[in-house]
Order: sequence, then structure tokens, then C-alpha cells
Amino acid sequence: AMINGHYYPTASGGGNSYISRVQFGDIDNSSGSNGYVDYTSLFTTEQPINVSRELIVTNGLPHDFVQGVAWIDWNRDGVFDNPGEAFPLELSTCLNFFPTDILPPADATTGPVRMRIRLAEEGALSPEGESLQGEVEDYNFELTDALESHLVLTMLVGEGRVYANGIELIDYPNFGYYAETTEVTLFAEP
Repeated sequence: AMINGHYYPTASGGGNSYISRVQFGDIDNSSGSNGYVDYTSLFTTEQPINVSRELIVTNGLPHDFVQGVAWIDWNRDGVFDNPGEAFPLELSTCLNFFPTDILPPADATTGPVRMRIRLAEEGALSPEGESLQGEVEDYNFELTDALESHLVLTMLVGEGRVYANGIELIDYPNFGYYAETTEVTLFAEP
């Protein structure tokens, strides 16, 4: 399939091990065993450049010898072999979930990005080629501008009020019965 003017290398799988569910932002896709599926036109989500988000891949046939990797083509060059594009999926203790955190690199730019996920039983995992026991799925997501990254917490101590970014969180009028009203503002950075 072509995206950003590039054809991505083919990949396939088969056998018993397969991806039964992928969760990433608004992507929540359950599926059966298909070898390879291109979901790039069916599922997408927005990913702010400065936000870490959990990717959860579910193994449809839980056992301890399945391994997984997610690759993300951050620079949109049609391959997944650049530094920082591979995200090993660590098997959870229940043997069927592979969670990992995805944080775009600092030099990432906004726009569509391809993500490839592979679960397989044998050998070193590659973003291309065939696995006799496993499955490959492709997804797209949209890198968006960075989110506001600060929190302004304002406490009106004598009035018993607390605000976060201008929204009142606490209004306890008897809190400051013996105190003067003092405004304290805190800034939290990520």
C-alpha cells in the first residue's frame, strides 16, 4: 500500500499466533487470524507530538513464546529501519497482552504516519517478510501539534477555593475562617 508517496515493504504471517486486538488512542480494533491486514484506511487516531500514549496489542492465542514489535515510520520514508522506529512489545505476565508506551521523537513533524505491528513465534522480528507463525497489521495515525503542557493551579487560601487552569475544583468557604485571603499560583511542567 502507498502512503506519503512510498510503497511499504510487504509482510505476512500465518499459523496459530495472531493479533486479536490493537488499542492505541481512538484505535480499538478486534480481529481474527488473517496473516496480514492493512487497516490504514479503516482506523486512525490523532497523536500529539509531545504526548506518550500506550499501545496495547493482544495475542489471540496466549503463550509465552510469542514476541512482538511495533514499528513507526516517523520520517515517512517508506521503511521502518531508522533509529527510534522500533518499539519492542514486552509480554505481560498474563501472556496475552503486549503493552508499550509510544512517544514521538522530538524532531517529528505533523502529518500521517504508518505503524506496523508484528507478533510471531520464531526468530528475529523484521518489519518485512514472512513469519510462519504470526500476524502483521498496518495502521495509520495523524501526528498533531503539541498540547499545552502546563498546569496553573491557583489557591485562594483565605476563601477555601482551588482553581486548575481557571476551573474551580474546590469551594470550601469555611476553610479560611481565620485566615487572610492569599493567592498562590503554581506552574507544573511535564
